[in-house]
This record gives sequence, C-alpha cells and structure tokens, in this order.
Amino acid sequence: MSALRDSLNKLFAFLAEQGQVVPTSKVRIVEVRSDVAIDERGRPRLNRANGFSWINISCCGLDGEHLVVSVETPRETGRSHAQTSINVSGPTRGVLDHDWDVSEALALT
Repeated sequence: MSALRDSLNKLFAFLAEQGQVVPTSKVRIVEVRSDVAIDERGRPRLNRANGFSWINISCCGLDGEHLVVSVETPRETGRSHAQTSINVSGPTRGVLDHDWDVSEALALT
C-alpha cells in the first residue's frame, strides 16, 4: 500500500474515532506546500523516504461530492529524518456545522 493511502486510512480512522462520519469516499488532495511529489498521472505521492520530519494530513470538508484533504510538508532542505511523523486532523467546527461545506474554511480556486 502506498504511503499516501496509508496516511488517508489513518485520517479516516481518526475521523471515525471522533464520531465524524465522512459523507463520501471521493477524495481531492490540496497541496499546502509544493514539496509533495506528483506522479506521471498528476497524482500526489507521499514518500516517507523523502526525509520529512512531519507531514500534516487534514480533512478540510466537502467541495461538491469530493472530500478535500490538505497535505502539508515542512520547509526542510538537506535534512534526512529516519522517521516521518504523520499528523492528522479533522474539519473545523464551522465546516461540520455547515454540513461539511469546505467553503466555510477554504477559498478554493
């Protein structure tokens, strides 16, 4: 299984533990930083071998029928880390109070 799939599974498990039922299984990735590698099909790839000390995976809410998930990496250069900490978080209270509408938290362009 890919590191990205593993990270998304960790996010969905976290949301389930919080009692948040994700209303869709369709996911769109939003890059908070450009350090996330993109594969030949234009899909983001997380590779723990990149040596980041941490990666944040956040559920932002719904945009239409897609769950928006942000991926944030640190601005690290030239450092190697043996282990990457994957941090997950759910949508804000405002997003949940508005039926998971991501426009309550982000302006997508």
